Amino acid sequence: MTWRAEGDAAMQLILVRHGQTQGNMERRYVGHIDEPLCAEGREAGRHAAQKLQELFGDAVDDVKVYCSPLARAQQSALVLFPAIHPLSIGDFREMDFGLFEGKTYDEIMADGDLAPLYSAWLDAGSAACCPQGESYGQFVERTVRAFRRVVRDARDSATERLAIVAHGGTIMAIMSAFDDARGSYYDYQVKNWEGYSGEVCIDVDAIRITAATRI
Repeated sequence: MTWRAEGDAAMQLILVRHGQTQGNMERRYVGHIDEPLCAEGREAGRHAAQKLQELFGDAVDDVKVYCSPLARAQQSALVLFPAIHPLSIGDFREMDFGLFEGKTYDEIMADGDLAPLYSAWLDAGSAACCPQGESYGQFVERTVRAFRRVVRDARDSATERLAIVAHGGTIMAIMSAFDDARGSYYDYQVKNWEGYSGEVCIDVDAIRITAATRI
């Protein structure tokens, strides 16, 4: 597979979720917590970089890379694209889980203060605002807004290929908002070091992701 662009109206796109952190391994809520990659994440990253090279060849060295500012995403971007300095985008941070940050399900349910708050959040389909955090709607709105800015920045700089290295929630928000397949948010869940490739097309002010495949 090779990168391809169709004139000024389309750019090749790759979205990748960061590698594993200790909190991921322990199934904790890791949103705004700034964890680095763990040893397992760094090891898996070598295989992810090799896979990317096999899929896209030398084109991985000719891409504009945007990244969440959190350490796990920054480190992952440098593993995948070692020759390229990633551009940090603040609104590509993962969702802020507020008081649930850093905790496992069992720890939350064992906490007399947090358990009812967590149950209420789940009963609302995880759409309500996390206590001292943000809501699903707030998170998706800022992510979508940031993606629009990034796509227009890439277009204005005559970029043919762009990559975003961020978080599972970030990718889910982008894909559910812009993918032609119009899947739901949770349809686009990916594991660490996984993501999507496709094309981002700009038609006047409309932005669409087409021909998306999992990688």
